[in-house]
Amino acid sequence: KNKVIKDLNFDNSLIDKLLNQNFENQEDIYSSVMALIDNFDVAVTRLEHIEQLIGANNLILKEDLKRVAHIEQPKGKIILGSSAALTRTAKGVGVPICQGLSLSISDLNHLGGINGNFIELVFLDDKYIPYLFEKNIKDIFYKYETNLLLFPEGSTNILHVLNFINDNKMFIFFSKSGSSFLRDTKLKNVINFRASFIDEGKVLVDHVLKHHSNANFLFFYQDDAFGLDVLQGAKSILDKNNIKNWTEVLYRTGTSNLQEAAIKIKQANPDTIGLFVLGPTAVEIIRELGVEFLANKTVFGVSAIADDVTRNVLKNMGVKLLLSQLVPCPESSDLEIVKEYRKKLSYYGYEPNTFSLEAYIAASIFFDQVSKIDLPITGEKIMNQIEKIKNYNFKGLKLNFNLATRSLNNSIWLKNTDGKCIEKNIEDLGEYKEVAVFSR
Repeated sequence: KNKVIKDLNFDNSLIDKLLNQNFENQEDIYSSVMALIDNFDVAVTRLEHIEQLIGANNLILKEDLKRVAHIEQPKGKIILGSSAALTRTAKGVGVPICQGLSLSISDLNHLGGINGNFIELVFLDDKYIPYLFEKNIKDIFYKYETNLLLFPEGSTNILHVLNFINDNKMFIFFSKSGSSFLRDTKLKNVINFRASFIDEGKVLVDHVLKHHSNANFLFFYQDDAFGLDVLQGAKSILDKNNIKNWTEVLYRTGTSNLQEAAIKIKQANPDTIGLFVLGPTAVEIIRELGVEFLANKTVFGVSAIADDVTRNVLKNMGVKLLLSQLVPCPESSDLEIVKEYRKKLSYYGYEPNTFSLEAYIAASIFFDQVSKIDLPITGEKIMNQIEKIKNYNFKGLKLNFNLATRSLNNSIWLKNTDGKCIEKNIEDLGEYKEVAVFSR
C-alpha cells in the first residue's frame, strides 16, 4: 500500500487517511480514492490501477506503477461501468472478471488508449445482491456519467434493473449473464458474447446422453433466471430424445440449509446428476450428500461452478465433474487470444481462470470494435459496429452476430473429468427458440 501511495504522488495527509481505511470495504475505499485524486482528467489510469489493487487481489506490480506514475495527459477518456461481486460468496466469479477486464484495459492504456483516449473502468462491488447492483448502475449513470456497461455480472441483478437501463438508454456489452431475457431481439441496447444458459443445459445433457449409458437424470437447480434457463435447456434435450422421466430438486437462492434437498436427492437415487447452481452451493450439496453417494454416478455442472475456490475444494474432496465453459481451455488452448491472455496474466503471477479469460476476451473484442469507430464514441455507434460482425476471425475465435440471440459466439466448451476440453457448436443442437423467463 505504501508503494502504491508513494508512486501515485498523493499528499501526505491524504495518504494517512487512505491507509487508515478498512481495505475490506470496497465501497469506502472507492469513495476515498475518488475524493483523493486531485486532477481526475490527467490521472485516469491511476484510479483504474487503485481499483485493481483493492478489488482484484493486488493485480499491480511495481513495474506497472512506475509506468502509471509518469503517464502523459490523455486527449480524452472513455468511461465504462461494470458491477460484480468482489466480496462475499460470489467473489470467486467477480474478482476474476475484474482481473480480466483490468488486464485488457491496463495494457491498452499503456499503449496510449484508443486514438489517444484512455479507458476508465468504474468497477463496483455489488456482493451479488440485486439492490446493491441497482445502486451501482445508477451511480455509474448519474455520478460517473456514462451509459456504457461492459461485462456486468448476475442474471437476477440485471433483470432487477433492466427497466432503468432501458429507460435511460444505457447499453450492455457482453454481460456475464446467459439469461434468455437478454436475448430478446427487441433489446437493441444489449449484445452478448457468450452462449445462453439454455444452450449450456442443452450441450451438457446432449453430451451425457451420447457418451454415457445412464438415463436416470436428476437436476438440482437454482430458482432464478439462471437456474431455470439451464433447466429448460436440459429438459428440451431429454424431450427430444423421448425421455419422459427425471427428477427436479429446487434450491432457493439464499437458503443455507440444504439437508432437505439432499434427502430428496438420495431418495431419488439417480445415476446422473446435473448441478445448475453457483459454486458454493454445489460444494454444500455435495458435502450434504457425501462423496460416497456420488460414487459410480455421472455428475455434471454449468460454467458458474468453475470458480477457483470451488474447483479446489471439489478436487480435495476427490469429486470430478463434467463442466461447461464459455471459452476455450485457459490453461492449454492454442488460440492466439488465449496464448496472449496467458502471457499477460503470467506477468502478474496469476493462474489462468475461465472467468478472467471470458472477461479478457469480451473486453478485447469490445476495444477491437471501438477502435474502428470515428469519434465521438457513442453506445449507438459501438452497437452498430458489433452488429456488422460476420465470419470474423478474431485471434482464432470465429465470431458471427446472430440476430436471433443478439450473440457473437456459437461455441460452448466442455471440460471432461480427465481435464480435456471439447468444443461444441450450439447450432448442431437445433434452432434457438424464445422462451419465457420463469417458465416451469
